[in-house]
Amino acid sequence: MCFFRTMASMNIIPADVHHLDAAAALLDQYRIHSGQLGDLPEARHYLFSRLTCHDSIVFLALDEAEQPIGFIQLYPSFSSKALRSVLILSDLFVIPEARHRGTATRLVEAAMGLARERGDHGLIAETTKNNPAAQHLYTSIGFRREAQHERYYLPVA
Repeated sequence: MCFFRTMASMNIIPADVHHLDAAAALLDQYRIHSGQLGDLPEARHYLFSRLTCHDSIVFLALDEAEQPIGFIQLYPSFSSKALRSVLILSDLFVIPEARHRGTATRLVEAAMGLARERGDHGLIAETTKNNPAAQHLYTSIGFRREAQHERYYLPVA
C-alpha cells in the first residue's frame, strides 16, 4: 500500500487495525455530523470488520503532531458498463478545527492515487443535496455530476 505525503504539516496514511481507535473516533464524529446517533463501540466494531475482512479501504489524515484530523473510506466495487473495477468514495470527514487546510482534498487525492494504482475505472462519490462544500470539493477536483442518474434506496432491515 502506498504512503502519501502531503503538506509539511499533514500526512495521509492507509489505516489498518493498528489505527482502529483513531479511525473509529472519526467515523463516530462523521456519523453524528451526518445526523446519526453517536455509538463509538459500534463504529469501532464496524470498522474492525471492514478492515479485517478487507471490505473497505481507509486513509487517515494526520496533523503535524500525528493526531488524526480526517478520514476517507472507500469501497471496492465494479462497473458492468465499464467492465472494470471502481472505488466508491463512501465517507469523507475532516474535524472542524482542521477544515479549510486542504485536508479533504488531500484525502481525495490519496483515493485517486490508489484508484490509478489499482487500475480502477474511476471513483464514485455522492453527497447530500444540502452539502455545497462537498459538492464544490468534488467538482473542483474534477468529478462530474451525473445528471442522467437518480439514486433510489430501499431499506430492508
